[in-house]
Amino acid sequence: VFVLVRLRLVDEVPAMIETSCMDYRRVPGIEKNDFSRASLYDILERDYGIAAARGDESVGMTYCTRDEADLLGLDEGAPVFLLAGLVSDAAGLPVEYIRSVARPDQIRFAGVLTR
Repeated sequence: VFVLVRLRLVDEVPAMIETSCMDYRRVPGIEKNDFSRASLYDILERDYGIAAARGDESVGMTYCTRDEADLLGLDEGAPVFLLAGLVSDAAGLPVEYIRSVARPDQIRFAGVLTR
């Protein structure tokens, strides 16, 4: 399993810890990329021919761990948004499992409802 952990900033303020997990057999050598400069999905498509086609995600609340609190500049146990999901390719094979924790004072969720 390849695990990529990224700290996302909003106006230089820590806002979200994003953890992506992928089957390393599908992406050998991916760790050689500089993810501070390159998009994960661009690399997957360009270097591995893997295109995300569908994703399911849920949003809830949880409490941050000591490590998460340190990275986000919060107190341990502070409430944070929890995002978890699975992205698949057109064949239905998993591309990545995502788990993110986000500061509620830095992140806003919006959706579009259609009929």
